[in-house]
Amino acid sequence: GSGTGQYTQGETVTITAGAAPSGQVFDKWVVESGSISLADAASTTTTFTMPAGDVSVKATFKKKTVLDEAQVKAFVERLYNNILGRAGDEEGINTWVTALADGTLNGATVSYGFVNSDEFKNSGLTNEQKVEIFYATFLNRVADADGKKLWVDALNAGVDIEKIFEGFVMSTEFAGICDTYGISQGQMSDIPGMEDIFNRYRNRNRLRRLFIVSWN
Repeated sequence: GSGTGQYTQGETVTITAGAAPSGQVFDKWVVESGSISLADAASTTTTFTMPAGDVSVKATFKKKTVLDEAQVKAFVERLYNNILGRAGDEEGINTWVTALADGTLNGATVSYGFVNSDEFKNSGLTNEQKVEIFYATFLNRVADADGKKLWVDALNAGVDIEKIFEGFVMSTEFAGICDTYGISQGQMSDIPGMEDIFNRYRNRNRLRRLFIVSWN
């Protein structure tokens, strides 16, 4: 793992768990000493603010669950059909199934792989169609008019699709879908580069607010 070292009080510390022992997967972080709050104790990479005193944090692991390969395959095929609008190719399906089965990826990370694919981004879909796809895929239902308008208006206003994706993929409905297929829902923080995207989003909105204030 990484993150061990000396830090000054108030500094943001990033820690990453090491490779899991054979037959196990990462479970959670446990604070053994020190008064800190972890940003996400269930993520392999997380952060905390360094306090005045010493801190000890331990990564814990649990036995890897043996997944039903047919169920995992059905989950992946559902993403192909719902998000890309086509049947999956054998190589692609096998790649996603293997990553889900060995715990490398989870529901959130695999789903983002489809949403962030060139095929989806270059599909020519309207914002209305994208939101309808998100409802069908992550909530397993048709969009209600008020909810659909909220999300479509956000996309039309320039909100990154990742923020819209977060609202759907972190829902209790999607957690239930993942449970049905026997896989972990996961977290947005599991997706590589997502924190950078959200930081750019926050900074861009901050500049927009400053601009508006300067003209009031």
